[in-house]
Formats: sequence, structure tokens, C-alpha cells
Amino acid sequence: MSTSSQARGARVAGALTTAVAAGLGLGLAELAAALVQPRTSPVSLVGAVTIDLTPPPVKDLVIGLLGTADKPFLIGCVLAGTLAITALIGSGLARTARWATIWIAAVGAIAILAALLRVAVAPSSLVAGLVLAAGGIGALRLLRAQLLRAQEEQADPAAIGGASRRRLLATGAGLGALGALAPLLGRALRPAPQVTPELVAVPEPEVQAPELPEGLDVEGISPLRTPADELYRIDTALVVPGYDPETWRLRIEGMVENPYEITLPELMAMPMVEHDATMLCVSNPVGGDLIGSVRFQGVRVRDLLARAVPLRGADQVLSTSVDGFTAGTPLEALTDDREALIAVAINGEPLSPEHGAPARLFTPGLYGYVGATKWLTTLSVGTYAEQVAYWTTRGWSAKGPVKTSARIDTPRGNGRAEPGADGRVAVAGVAWAVHRGVGAVQVQVDDGPWIDAELSEDVNADYWRQWVVRLELAPGEHVLAARAADASGELQSAEVAPPAPNGSQGYHRISVDVRG
Repeated sequence: MSTSSQARGARVAGALTTAVAAGLGLGLAELAAALVQPRTSPVSLVGAVTIDLTPPPVKDLVIGLLGTADKPFLIGCVLAGTLAITALIGSGLARTARWATIWIAAVGAIAILAALLRVAVAPSSLVAGLVLAAGGIGALRLLRAQLLRAQEEQADPAAIGGASRRRLLATGAGLGALGALAPLLGRALRPAPQVTPELVAVPEPEVQAPELPEGLDVEGISPLRTPADELYRIDTALVVPGYDPETWRLRIEGMVENPYEITLPELMAMPMVEHDATMLCVSNPVGGDLIGSVRFQGVRVRDLLARAVPLRGADQVLSTSVDGFTAGTPLEALTDDREALIAVAINGEPLSPEHGAPARLFTPGLYGYVGATKWLTTLSVGTYAEQVAYWTTRGWSAKGPVKTSARIDTPRGNGRAEPGADGRVAVAGVAWAVHRGVGAVQVQVDDGPWIDAELSEDVNADYWRQWVVRLELAPGEHVLAARAADASGELQSAEVAPPAPNGSQGYHRISVDVRG
């Protein structure tokens, strides 16, 4: 075998053994984090930093392509990137373990630093990083020793064989499997808080929402109410936070006369309100599905703020999630007559962990990034000048009012449209002008005149409306467009704009092939 082949084989063996060692360190660190403090997960912390550094256009592209699968994709990228760098550094392991050792120690130190900065300055923030470094370096030394012994047995260092080779392969496979299984073991062993029905049961609301009207009977149209398990999930949490109902607190602080904390039982004992409303993400593209309409139940934010008594000059409430995310909501939007809620239930059921349990903010008329903080822990009254929210520091608009828009649900874009028994094609969808109300929807065919659509019965100004228009279309390709106007008659903008920095806009247009 040539010298170059020998060297190449040694580099591959070093890369693989170093990657296995780092993988074990990461797996053990995830196990330790799950048992001590889940928020110190190294993979989650690196992913969170990645989200922080991602430019808005790239973020929108990823969400547009992957939707709610963006988080598993990001976790996979973090793991793959870390292991790839480790393998590259470890390719010289047969000569020296210095750089591989330094790299694994550095990854552990980065995990510790991130936990101290993003979670808490506490002993628990040290554990995962220390386990990562110790586990990874220990495995590296073991595997390197076996690698060198195996190579010494062979006249050709690239042809690792015999008992030492089998021992190395068995050790590497075992450590690799342990690294993969350790995070799963951590989730299984982590003690779950004792959640009693008395603590999380949703009480009967004092103010009940009217019964939802019948929606339009059109095949393919979005239902008038979105099932809770189909509601979109977009947030910055790579791992869904847990909570202990016994220790959960909501603190109201900042520019107030009477700062205070409220427990979960105290929150549940307050007067509850039901309200039907549409919620959507600012990353929703024109025609996108990062939107849903549900029945929220919770406590009015204005009641909580009235007890605290905001001081003169305050114009914002900065809400904070358990994972450190912040949203800045106009104080006026939380104290006017809209039903801004600390929600504890959706569609009559307690909030799921994915949607913010035990309590989340919801503010009608505002995109989620400024008015719908999940896993709520703090409401801090202040000013926009002094408190800058998470996405605002990354170039997004500070206040984020929802824009009027219409979406075509059926027929599907770039698909075939079948005329009904009456020879007409049903074009239908939903439209929203949250907190202003939908007044009209119109459809256009091939740049022709705009045609008024039939609207479903109005639920309230905060809820979307279904719409349908039945058209006689000639066989062949057609371009359909839809636009909406709010209750005052103001049309949505025709100017096309991306989601960043304050929400997408433009008419939803699709191409369809009408069969003869």
C-alpha cells in the first residue's frame, strides 16, 4: 500500500474515533442537562445562538421551506456541524491528540459560557459543559489508545485488523450507541412535576363567547375554527420548556406602583373570559399557513395591569418567556377594550406545552412576535426607548400590527380545478383584518374585473372570515387572485413585500388548470 494510502487511512480512522468521542460527550451532556436543568442543553443553546445570528431573510426562507420542521432541522445542523468540525480536527489523531482534546474542551467551555449567559449564573449551568468535556476527552483518550495499539499490530498502519481492531470497533460502536441513547434516557428519567387537576383544570369563564356560526360548506376550505393540534407553532425554543405548577409564578413589574407576583392557582381563580380570535406569525408569507383561528380563554391583561398601576410615561409591556424570549407590546393594546388575555386554554382545553402551558400572552391585532409570548413568566411595564424586545433587536418592526389579507384555499395553486355539477368552479378561502374586521373579499380571473365573494357570517372583528365565489371558467390555464378589505372599506395593499420587517403583503395569486 502506498504511503499516501496509509496516511489517508490514518486520517479517516482518527476522524471517526474523534467524532465518536465528541458524540459521546454531547450525548452525556444532554443527559446531564435533562436531569439537572433542561435549559442548559448544549445543543439547544448553540441552536438558540444560531437563531439569534440568523438574518431575517434567511430565517423566513427556512420557515417557508420547512414550516414547523425548522427546529428538528436546526438541531440536526448543529449536531452535524459540530461532529464535522470535530472529525476534521481529529483527522490527525494518530499523530497527536492535542488539537482534538483542545477542541472538545473548548466546546464544553462554550456550553458553560452560553448557559451562564442565557440561563442563570448558578452551579447547575456548569454541569452539562463539564460532563461534555470530561466524557468527550475521556472517550478520546480511550479510543486513541486502542487505535494506536491496533495500528502497531499491523505492518501497514492503514490496515487495522486482528483482535485490537475488533476491540476498537466494538468500543467505538458501544460509545457511539451510548452517545445516541443518553439524551433519550435523560428524557425518560427526568422527573415530571406532579400536576394535579386542581392546578391545571380550566374553570368556567365568566364571559362566554357566543356559539360559533356555521361555516361555508365548500370542499377544501379551511374550517372556521382551527383544531388546537393543527395550530401552527413558531418560536425560538428548540426544546419545549416544562413547568412545575406548584412553583410557577407570573411577575408584573417595571414602571408600576405595585409590583407583584401571582401563582397559577391565583391566576385560575380570577375572572375568566372566552374570546374567538385569529393569530398569525409575522413570518407567514402571502398565501401561507402560519395562521389559525381558535377560542382563547384567560384573564384580561388590563385587569392584571390595573392592580399594578402603570406609571405615567410607560408605553410598552415587555413580556418574557421562561426561555428568555421577549416581546414588546404597546401598553395601549393591553389596556384598551380589545380582549388581550393571559390565556390558559385553547378551544376549551388547557394549553399544551407546545403552545405555551401553563399561560401565554395573546393580543388581538398584533403579530405573535410582539403580542403572543408563550411560557410566560414576566410582564415588565416600561418604554420602547429603554426596553428592546428580542426580534426588534434583529431588525423587525417594534409594534407589528396585523395586515389585511386574503388566502385562496381551493383550488390549489398549480393544480387542476374541477367544475361542479352546475358547471362552475368554487374558488374559496379565508380573509383576515384582525381587530378591524373583514368587510369584503374580491376575486380576479386573468387580470379581469374584480368579483365580490360571498362571506361567512361574521364572528367578530378579531376573527377571520371564510369566503367563496363560484365562477364559470373556460377550460385551460387561468390565474386567480384574491384581495380583502377591512370593515372600513380599506383594501389590502397590492404592493408585494416579504415578511421582514413587519409582515408580508400583496395579493395571493395562483395558477390553475380548469378541466373541460
